[in-house]
This record gives sequence, structure tokens and C-alpha cells, in this order.
Amino acid sequence: MWLLDELEKLKNNDEIAIIHRESKITFKELWEKSEHVANYILNTCKTNAPILIYGNKETDIITVMIAALKTGRAYSPIDVTYPPERVYKIANITDTELVFNFSRTELTGNFLVSDQEKINQICCSKCEEISKNTWVKDDDICYILFTSGSTGEPKGVQISKKNIECFASYFKNDCKISG
Repeated sequence: MWLLDELEKLKNNDEIAIIHRESKITFKELWEKSEHVANYILNTCKTNAPILIYGNKETDIITVMIAALKTGRAYSPIDVTYPPERVYKIANITDTELVFNFSRTELTGNFLVSDQEKINQICCSKCEEISKNTWVKDDDICYILFTSGSTGEPKGVQISKKNIECFASYFKNDCKISG
């Protein structure tokens, strides 16, 4: 069971996929928005460096996560409870070219910063369908979770597609999730 394959099956479905406070997005909207954001990432980034996502529970954080996976890149979520200095350290460690900033904190650095307004802009334009050949592969890193450990310095734990698939398979069977 792979997330992108499962979402692709629902890409024309008008049922609600995500609800957060007053914000709702259907599976169809999620798929289409992630296509737009994936095109933006592919046209903006020169390397395959991870995409950083600085925010807290905004609906389009999921959109960006899916878009990153569609482009063959990992993403790294960073909660807004962490100060900008931590974002800069993680940006330096990952050599990121692009940070999606959903916080109210201004970020500047050796990377491009995009926000909710930018997502809204790029979703108004036409885009190409992202080929499955571009998606993350079995041993590719899907996301990097940064911890601090005993030193307080960020350390990235890399999670591959295979890791996620194994966990999802176990979790689905253990919890008897349908689908």
C-alpha cells in the first residue's frame, strides 16, 4: 500500500479528504493541488534536495508533502514551535533549495521561500501531469524527521518509501483499516 497509488485511485473523488477547522479539501482537489505544487517544485529546484515545510496543521502542508513525493524528493516537516534558527540549521544540513513557510515568521536564507499565497497563485495556472516515473522509488527517502537527541542539535532520521509501506501494511492489518 503506497500513499500516492492510493491517492491516485481517488483523484476524481469529490469526498472530503482533509478537514482542519474551517478548511476542507476533497481527494480530487488534493490531487490537483499537489500536481500544481509538484510542477512548481520541478520547475524551481535544480537539485533533488529535500523540501522543508515550516508550519502547523495547515491543510496545504499535506498538499506540499504529496507534491514533494511526486517529484522524487523527501520533505522535512518543521513545527512552528521551533525557532527560525532551527529552520536555518535544518536548511543547512539538507541543502534545501525550497522552504514552504506556513508560519508567520519571516525566513530568509540561501533558499527560496514559498507560502500559502504562492500555492494559491500556482494553483491558478495550467500544469502538466506528473509522471509516476518521477515519484519516489522504493529505497528513496520520503521524509526526514529531525530530532535533537541529547545535544540539542538537529539530527535527521531518514524514512524510505519501503519503511513507510512496511509500516502501513502492518498498521492496516493490525487495525483492520479498510481500503
